[in-house]
Amino acid sequence: MEKKLISRMILLWVQMIVSARVLLFTLPVIISAYAEQQISSVSYPSTLILYLAVIAGAHFLAAIFSILGKKLGTVLQYASSVLTWILTIAWVGNVIASENTPSFVDLIPALLSTGITLGVIFFTIPAKAGQGGRMEQQKRQSILIVDDDAMLLKTVRPILISSGYSVLTAESGEDGIQVATSQLPDLIILDVILPGIKGRDVCKNLKQNSQTKHIPIIFLTAKDSPDDINAEIAMGAIAHLTKPVDPKMLLSTVRDVFNK
Repeated sequence: MEKKLISRMILLWVQMIVSARVLLFTLPVIISAYAEQQISSVSYPSTLILYLAVIAGAHFLAAIFSILGKKLGTVLQYASSVLTWILTIAWVGNVIASENTPSFVDLIPALLSTGITLGVIFFTIPAKAGQGGRMEQQKRQSILIVDDDAMLLKTVRPILISSGYSVLTAESGEDGIQVATSQLPDLIILDVILPGIKGRDVCKNLKQNSQTKHIPIIFLTAKDSPDDINAEIAMGAIAHLTKPVDPKMLLSTVRDVFNK
């Protein structure tokens, strides 16, 4: 998962740098051409420079917003891709309508812009829920939180959901065992102090059950002495987090568990 995120970020930076360089090349040419009144609706190849500038500007903005993690970035990626197709078709039509006979060299920019569009669609636009594939399977892994702290559930649950995970909850040890056995989540986040069966006994019970023994368990608790942590590990837990939990630490620990 992390490798995919790194690859996507690298592609976004490449998209931004390349589009910025195209803008630096085309804008002075356009300014000079307008000053000399050389650009018109049928002028060739001056319109190509104008089209390239518009496409580069759209891709530059899309890359910036995508790198910043803004939702607008995805919208701009789609918009810039559509714009690339539209301007490519318009430019090819312009070439055909001109006195110049189109050759393979004339069509190279069109082929390049088509390649850019496909690259943006398949590599820089993030996959959405419901599209299927390996990324969807990874992001929809389920997590069961067993904790009777309503405030913690209100804070931790949205953090996990916003990161793409499916979240189940239980507010007692008995409910935690029942939900874990029936739903078989991919990960369990477990408190120590619970109504009824305590957290460590819940962990022990699940690890002795052939159906649930494979499910990794993270303890999330205010009890953080070395003896407490060692006792949790002895019961079969894979990690320990201390309340109040830092969201970045929570997500980092969850990702580390899933990547093992």
